[in-house]
Amino acid sequence: MATIMKTQLAQVGVQLNIEVLDRPIFLKRANGHEYDQLLNASSHMLDAYDRASSFDRHAGVNIPNHQDPQVDALLDRLRQAGTEADYINAGEDLQAYATRQLLYFGVATLPDIEAARDSMKGYVFLRGFKKRFETVWLDK
Repeated sequence: MATIMKTQLAQVGVQLNIEVLDRPIFLKRANGHEYDQLLNASSHMLDAYDRASSFDRHAGVNIPNHQDPQVDALLDRLRQAGTEADYINAGEDLQAYATRQLLYFGVATLPDIEAARDSMKGYVFLRGFKKRFETVWLDK
């Protein structure tokens, strides 16, 4: 996949340097922001509600290593939303801006697929990242 990406991006003038790293070295570099852009297994998680800390350069991990004050303003708006509608709108605006800026994009991902029988009741899908069974029951 890395070779294909390098070839395709070169066609639009983007130089891609690929390094294969051991996990401890990867984590040290990732936590120290020793990169311009990071793509890893979690890069597909562009969900403002679960991953806002990924963008936060003041209180989060700032995985994209950005210095964009507009992202900070959108995060502040998300945190300060007074209603559910305001929260959803702020999250959508953050997602749209991050996507337009190619701030945090995915190359490949595993799908979040869940299945249950009709007799399973009370299960709530939480965007694939959390599993909660406190309200689940079987209607048999």
